[in-house]
Amino acid sequence: MPEADAIAQLETLGLVPNVVRADNEDIPAGAVISWVVPEQPSIVAGGEVLRGTGIDVTVSNGPAMRDVPLIVGMTLEQAQAALAELRLTLLETPPSKSNAAAQGLIGAQSPPPGEKVARDSQVAYSISLGPDLVALPNIIGNNISIVEPRLTEAGFVVGKVTGRQQNKLRKALVGGQEVGNGDEIPRGSTIDLVFP
Repeated sequence: MPEADAIAQLETLGLVPNVVRADNEDIPAGAVISWVVPEQPSIVAGGEVLRGTGIDVTVSNGPAMRDVPLIVGMTLEQAQAALAELRLTLLETPPSKSNAAAQGLIGAQSPPPGEKVARDSQVAYSISLGPDLVALPNIIGNNISIVEPRLTEAGFVVGKVTGRQQNKLRKALVGGQEVGNGDEIPRGSTIDLVFP
């Protein structure tokens, strides 16, 4: 029964409805799940109570919202299983380069993990084509005024800069490992710069 109908019936009988809301997987939003007379919880439909008696009416919010799980790095089958448990579905989008997952695994998703969505919502995904590698531009042996813009334009992040910046760049490091001009590095990597 819809909430408005239940309230109207109770008020017509001179009873005082107190609406409480609860998530329910089976009963649609706005419909009555249950009711109880707090002072006489054993009363069933057709029982008699005094006018002015309060009736707690539990109304459905519909299904609970779901937290989107992290599916990046999973196989398609693993992601389908994880989402099926939550009654969510997958929506395929074109494959793309991804530094977050190996080739053949799910490399990107939307909405992101932790976002709340309604039951039966779709989670878009793309299969990773492997890392998005970019050649390190010609930076070794150049001044900081040349090095920084070249790195930024190539999609890298300038990290820690050590040494005397008026000198020419001696080495570039990614995760503590030395890299050279032309080396293929994942886009978005942080490049630490060492000047003499």
